[in-house]
Parts: sequence; structure tokens; C-alpha cells
Amino acid sequence: KQIGKWRFLYKQQVSFLKNKTMKIAIHSLSYNANTASFCIQLYDLLKSYNAEIVVENKLLNYLSKKGDNFKNVKSFDKTSELKKIDFFFSIGGDGTLLNSVTYVKDKNIPILGINTGRLGFLATTTKGNIEKTLEELFSNKYNIEERMLLQLNSNEDLFEGENFALNDFSILK
Repeated sequence: KQIGKWRFLYKQQVSFLKNKTMKIAIHSLSYNANTASFCIQLYDLLKSYNAEIVVENKLLNYLSKKGDNFKNVKSFDKTSELKKIDFFFSIGGDGTLLNSVTYVKDKNIPILGINTGRLGFLATTTKGNIEKTLEELFSNKYNIEERMLLQLNSNEDLFEGENFALNDFSILK
């Protein structure tokens, strides 16, 4: 009976997580027809899970010209505007994912890298696999891989206020 009760509570917990409104931030550095088409697909999928969506300001401006889907979507432009975000979706390649870190910084928001190009060593999934990925995400069937976030202290402003890195710094003579 104890095992049955535990399973019942576990199923209830998963059901609760499926019905919880997740807040998702979306970011991309690509402003083209393929990105717009994928973002519209992603938006529709996220809405089917009752997710609250916020989109990076420049991307939102681009997407707003492509259709009405993003008419009432909120935007963000800097880290301080990422309040109560459950996941940060990075759409593009490794460069976009690394740029996403400049928004998330030390806020402990998990980044889901969605590769839309040929290679994507840091990406979690591909755009062709997004439906399955979202199903697993909203069913709480995922693991979070922690990465090291480093900070560089210097007398000079070497990185325009962005003096941190993911995993490593390169120092050149």
C-alpha cells in the first residue's frame, strides 16, 4: 500500500507540473524567414502547454512584422527584466547559446539550446525534435547539466561589463 500511495502522489505531482504555468524566455540572434517560421511554431506549441512567453526585444520586433502571433507578447532587453523565468530558450547555434549566457548570467535559469543550423555542440535539441523535447520538459522528464560560470576581475573594462564566461577564458599574449 505504501508503494501505491507513493505512485499516486507522484502521478499527482506530475499532473500538477503539467498544469503549472511555466514562464519561458526566447532569444535568437538570427532574424530570417526560417527563424520566424520556427518561432511561430514554437510559440504555438508553448501556448498549447499554457506557457507564459517573453521574447528578447530585437527578436520580438522582427517577429511582430511577420504576423499577429506575437502581438501581446512581453519583451525583455536586459538581465534585470528576466523575473521568475523557468527556462530560457536559445534558438540558433553555439554562438547564440553563448550570447544567451550574457542575459541569464548568475540567475540560475536553465538554458535550452535549440540548434537551427548544421552544428550545435552546446545545444540540447534540434528544431526537428522540439515537440518531443517540450513534451518531456512539461512532463518534468529532464535533467539539468550544470556548467561553470567564471568571472574575470581586471583593472580594465575588457569585455564591456560582461566579464564572465561559460567554462573557460582564453588569455592571449
